[in-house]
Amino acid sequence: SLETQVCGRTCREGPWAYSRHPNYLGEVLFWLGMNLAALAGGMRGWPWTLGGILSYAAFFRVSASLMDKRSLMNRPGYAKVMEEVSALFPCPLALDRALDRVLIGAPKTD
Repeated sequence: SLETQVCGRTCREGPWAYSRHPNYLGEVLFWLGMNLAALAGGMRGWPWTLGGILSYAAFFRVSASLMDKRSLMNRPGYAKVMEEVSALFPCPLALDRALDRVLIGAPKTD
């Protein structure tokens, strides 16, 4: 069986100082860049573009939400991190709260 250890610490350095999920942010930016390059090269098919955006938004909503819930259970002080660090996009916290509700359905921290 696969055994894993739960790390009880929270990283707040490097990209994690600005985004709770910088790996997901990198994934979003990569595929957005690929899509923009394809569009610039003459690709037609906005339905594919919209479909891709919607499917990734749904994926990240589920994944990021589950990661936050697990971190809330396993990492003391993670609720404070959720209050201070943007979920995905480095931005002002007021904007982040709105994005949290739309993109990842942020779990309650209390």
